[in-house]
Amino acid sequence: MDQTGYTFGGLSRMQPSCAGAEKEIRKLISYLADHKHRLAYQECRDNGLPIGSGGIDSANKLICHVRLKRSGAWWLEENGNTMLRLR
Repeated sequence: MDQTGYTFGGLSRMQPSCAGAEKEIRKLISYLADHKHRLAYQECRDNGLPIGSGGIDSANKLICHVRLKRSGAWWLEENGNTMLRLR
């Protein structure tokens, strides 16, 4: 069941406190409308697909913390950045 309409409706009914806030709300509505196909969380759950960032966070920890911060290891900044780009 697609419930993105509730989100769009809620954002449309917001009463911005200034012109800048109104502009940002409109930008958000436009962005969400353009990427609506990415918001199918229930469909992803039904298909067993991850919807969170846990996998990315875990990979970042492994690459950036465990591999580059090993006991006794040291890195020049340029080499560490190169290693991160490779990973």
